[in-house]
Amino acid sequence: MSWHETLDPATESHLNRLLRRTQDYEEAYSGFNGAIKQLWVALALLSQDIAEIQDELRQLRQESQSAKRPEQTLDSELQASIESY
Repeated sequence: MSWHETLDPATESHLNRLLRRTQDYEEAYSGFNGAIKQLWVALALLSQDIAEIQDELRQLRQESQSAKRPEQTLDSELQASIESY
């Protein structure tokens, strides 16, 4: 039994997906120390995924904040109007 067969199914699925993605860069890591180079390619791909998720999260936060601002302005204007009466 190979080591990856001892992984739980979800982890093995993620591993297999990552290995398939690294195959696109096989030319970059073939040859001497190919397995180590493949790990670096996988690490770079994961880093890219994290950066994309962070960008999407930042954009969602900005959209959320801009959606909240008009309500806050309206609330403060309403409060000022109520206080003036």
